[in-house]
Amino acid sequence: MPDGDLFHAIRQQRASVVTSEIDSFTPRGIRLKDGSELKADIIVTATGLVLQVLGGMEVAVDGRAVEFAKTLNYKA
Repeated sequence: MPDGDLFHAIRQQRASVVTSEIDSFTPRGIRLKDGSELKADIIVTATGLVLQVLGGMEVAVDGRAVEFAKTLNYKA
């Protein structure tokens, strides 16, 4: 958000963020998989983000593979 306007609207409770699965679009908004319907002016869909450390490159130190999920980086 270049101007942070979305965050400002959320803080003022003029907008909300809902994380759920969409079942279908309706004339007024969306119907969620749980059956509830949300009225919406704007809908931003997201499928999630899956990161791959170093593009999947394998890293070894002193001949042992580095498991990044089990490491700690302090001050870069």
